[in-house]
Amino acid sequence: MIYIHKLLFFIIKSLFKLYNSSNIHSNLQFISKSVDYGNHLLGKGATSINPKKEVEFIKYFLNEKIDIAFDIGANVGEYSDLLLKNFNINNLFLFEPSKKSYTDLTKKYKNTDNLKILNFGLSDKTEQLPFFADYEGSSGSSVYKRKLENFNLNFTEQEKIDLIKFDDFYLKEFKKTGRGKTIDLLKLDIEGHEYFAFEGMRNCINSIKLIQFEFGGTNIDSRTYFQDFYYYFNEFDFDIYRMRPKGLIKINSYKESDEYFHYSNFLAVNKKYL
Repeated sequence: MIYIHKLLFFIIKSLFKLYNSSNIHSNLQFISKSVDYGNHLLGKGATSINPKKEVEFIKYFLNEKIDIAFDIGANVGEYSDLLLKNFNINNLFLFEPSKKSYTDLTKKYKNTDNLKILNFGLSDKTEQLPFFADYEGSSGSSVYKRKLENFNLNFTEQEKIDLIKFDDFYLKEFKKTGRGKTIDLLKLDIEGHEYFAFEGMRNCINSIKLIQFEFGGTNIDSRTYFQDFYYYFNEFDFDIYRMRPKGLIKINSYKESDEYFHYSNFLAVNKKYL
């Protein structure tokens, strides 16, 4: 509640200055700052949340002991490091399609027994696609040739990567091995291809307790919208929460203002496990 009061105070203060200012440029600056500050408090924009805070929010829904967790789009393992530090995990699976990042991960975790690294990405079908980035192994690598000239970045094809359906992996890894079917946590950060990965796990989505995913600028390149995610999770009876600096805000209904293309982090919570 204190954040709402701060936001209202900031807006009122800004409006008062607007009213008493004859400088159009100053007026626009105050409006822009008010909007940016409000979005910050609502968790819109990656700068609002750091990775340590992301993991803290997971504790709202999961105990410290986790049986099965996935880090999809692991890159150099920063997120996995935080999971291993904050939770007692029996089985942690890392998916990383980049050959360089995969090699780095295998070296980094060569003595970690409860961890399995796979050189795959996820999609809605088994396929091979070009992987674009500004340099090999970049955390921003994507199956989309992003237009980032406004950030002075030039994406070029670095390699070809293999993508699989998560449904196929789940069937092979769990149903046939008898290791259990419920997945406690699945984190998905694959630079714009998240929705297609979700489409590839329709048969097992109800076996996942908690999903963390990102939405932002890469969704411009993949032409996917928050509306797609909202109705997907609504179909499978998940609640969606957006992470904000001091907590979570539940998305009770879809609004066009949710189409905010600055990186924001979300949790999808399977209601049957609440």
